[in-house]
Amino acid sequence: MIRPDIYSKPPTSELDLRTFIRLGEERTEMLRSLQDDNLSRMGRVEKLKTIADESKVSSELDLASHFIVRLALCEEEWQSNWLVRAEMNLLRIRFDCCSPSERTSFLDDSMGVYINSQEKGKKDLFDA
Repeated sequence: MIRPDIYSKPPTSELDLRTFIRLGEERTEMLRSLQDDNLSRMGRVEKLKTIADESKVSSELDLASHFIVRLALCEEEWQSNWLVRAEMNLLRIRFDCCSPSERTSFLDDSMGVYINSQEKGKKDLFDA
């Protein structure tokens, strides 16, 4: 299972066009399938595990697919809002799948990004 990620840095790998399109389509389908309101939280976790086992997507391809869908769905506000909700749901499910030590590691890594962003925001505010 791919560990949770807040996707703070874009991918650096190169993809051919067919892979680019396939990754975007697969991620969109995964996000749609996880938003089924009839599934319990554990049902969503099980569904994500099944998807992960079937797709064999690496962390690098997961990162690329996130940014591909982000590019595709940034045109309309409702699309952007849907993507944010769907990615938050995916993050929540992946976080639920983690062991306590993996959760702690994720939070430690993520808080550094959050704190740095907060500090940059403060600096920008005072420089204005």
